[in-house]
Amino acid sequence: MYAVAGRLAGIDSNQTTVEVLSGSWRRVTPLPESRGGTGAAAVGGRLVSAGGEAPSGTIGSVYAYDPRTRRWERLPDLLTPRHGLAVVAVGRRVFVIGGGPRPGLFVSDANEWLELPR
Repeated sequence: MYAVAGRLAGIDSNQTTVEVLSGSWRRVTPLPESRGGTGAAAVGGRLVSAGGEAPSGTIGSVYAYDPRTRRWERLPDLLTPRHGLAVVAVGRRVFVIGGGPRPGLFVSDANEWLELPR
């Protein structure tokens, strides 16, 4: 189980911290950019983090973490940047569902997917 980014307090306290639970919590390579309200899912042996919220607005970037190499790879951005979204993997596809297209309590019916290469 992974805990990916988040906040310490308000929107201006976003984190890059990533932790994995394997008997006890331990930190792994941090995300390349801080974010709160991100969603994540495991797919093909990698952890994918999509979207989020920052003081400048919603985030469209998507990253994949490979625990074997301990590196993050930038994937194609979301078509609709948003935070507070659901992320689920089915096969090699990552589905990004709903979320807020603007900071605060807003909702979107956007649903997008990305197929990861083998």
